Amino acid sequence: MIEVQSFQGDAEELHHFLVGIWRKSYAGQMPFALWPAQYFDWQFGLSDGLPRDHLLTAYDGDRIAGTLLGIPFKFHHLRREFTGTIGGWLTVDPEFRRQGIGTKLREELTRVHQIQGMDGQLGYVYLGSKSAQGNPFWKSKSRQGSQQRLKKLGFWARLLDPRRAAQWNYNRVEAWLTRLGAPLVFAPKATQFPGIRSYQSSDLPACLELVREMSFATDLGIVWNADNLGRHLEGRGVGRCMVYELDGRVQGLCAYHVLPVLGRTAEPVGIIDIIATGHLTSRQGAALLNHCLHDMRASGAILATKLRSGDVPWKLLVRCGFVPAPADHFLCMNWVDASREFPRIRSTHLLWR
Repeated sequence: MIEVQSFQGDAEELHHFLVGIWRKSYAGQMPFALWPAQYFDWQFGLSDGLPRDHLLTAYDGDRIAGTLLGIPFKFHHLRREFTGTIGGWLTVDPEFRRQGIGTKLREELTRVHQIQGMDGQLGYVYLGSKSAQGNPFWKSKSRQGSQQRLKKLGFWARLLDPRRAAQWNYNRVEAWLTRLGAPLVFAPKATQFPGIRSYQSSDLPACLELVREMSFATDLGIVWNADNLGRHLEGRGVGRCMVYELDGRVQGLCAYHVLPVLGRTAEPVGIIDIIATGHLTSRQGAALLNHCLHDMRASGAILATKLRSGDVPWKLLVRCGFVPAPADHFLCMNWVDASREFPRIRSTHLLWR
């Protein structure tokens, strides 16, 4: 008897289930992250006793049969605030598929949202592989009218180790282009700007001001507060943050993390979550971003990525060696109220999760 409830285990159990099922389902077919246990603890606060209402699990006795996970946030749409979750990780063990578990998980998450007065869940549907099982499932929900596909998105990508990146990449054309362009890829340098340093907890008020200003300049974004931004920038051994201090005050920041990603090989990939450089000159912003890229490369990352969503000036990214990759994700809103919808959205500030 399948029962859907909040996740009862620890980060290690979640890591083993998700990575194990994704390996069975997608290894050799499409790239995906091999999320370490520390990553889930950082994102969900499992060891800190944070609420688990939005971490839904289908259990068959003590065995996990499926998951659908969300991180609660306050968001804004054109400066009007609303609440919901962002996430996904919709995963069903192959032994339990075709039993309606995905639908049960989704219905329970909708019920939890409704009870808590939330509007729904934001998430991403991957379009880059025919093997991706989420796209047909969420497409069927879209036909039912509860899901709105808001915007097609891609990534900015910055090669850090072209040789290993070419060996890792599933796409043969992209791998060939990577090898061809390898001589043109310059290694990011650690800058000697004295104001660039690691984030400290005392920087939080200034960082919060910068990030909120950046987010509210987009059509749809996270309304950060001191608690969730402080936790994010603290990193818990996974996330990292560099700041740029001028005249005794933080004027820019870049937050990122490095995860192992399985393609043809398993390699570390840098994922940039937040860049806020609105108070810096273009030269200073590039120095901060290049410093972070150098750190990712020193950590073994073969490339760095940033969601191409309009929350960062494109000139800054191009200056630092980023190029736009094809759009291969849909940003979706799964509404509690199926009659609601957003008008056209041009720019967003959201985490890619």
